[in-house]
Amino acid sequence: MGTPKGRYGDDIDRLTGLEDQQWSNLQDQIVKRAARSSGVHGGWMMSGTIVFAEGTDWTASSGIFNWVIDYLARTVDDEPTREALRVIDEQNFRWLNLADLSETGRREVLSKLADGIVTYSEEKLPETGRREDALATVGELAELARAILSNRK
Repeated sequence: MGTPKGRYGDDIDRLTGLEDQQWSNLQDQIVKRAARSSGVHGGWMMSGTIVFAEGTDWTASSGIFNWVIDYLARTVDDEPTREALRVIDEQNFRWLNLADLSETGRREVLSKLADGIVTYSEEKLPETGRREDALATVGELAELARAILSNRK
């Protein structure tokens, strides 16, 4: 059948000729790059998304997304919501849809995002060259949560 051509065909041709040691070195490079990269610590990495409602979502680097999910999992009182957040964090799902939570869970998550995440982030985010960008992104999330809460009243 042959090697597929197109968008990734040349990459596939190049990679299929690698020896075991070359694969191992390539994997090591990828892991090291991923370990250095995150929205909190600088560099490029995948993103995570919080869906608030149809057509309303917030997307950030996986580092910032994971930071937010960890914060929520530590601070939310509703046990089923806290457990769902822990699963997202532990399994690295990078996706939270508030519609999947109970009404109590949604309300509590929105409240924590609106009122606590910015102060927590200012106190806890490490000093890096990307810290201000991370704080701005978290600030946008807090503003979005406040806007949604004010529309619900």
